[in-house]
Amino acid sequence: GRWISLLCFPQVSFARPSSESIKFSNLYISNLPSAMTQQELEHLFSDFGSIISSKILSNPKAGSAKSVGFIRFDQRAEAELAISQL
Repeated sequence: GRWISLLCFPQVSFARPSSESIKFSNLYISNLPSAMTQQELEHLFSDFGSIISSKILSNPKAGSAKSVGFIRFDQRAEAELAISQL
């Protein structure tokens, strides 16, 4: 399943949109394991809809054990489903 590689559950919310075209379809995911890959992040969210883009941000120099990520879905309903399920 999706949770095998996670030691804790990610926190998912809408990201601040950089434009109207991605409003309510771009998600901000915090509390990701620092070792999580972009491919694993996409796999975690792939059941909810068509992913347009994804990105993981981490700062190993800051000593943080967690990373944050972004997932942009094609449709707002897909993003809302992901939030409601995670």
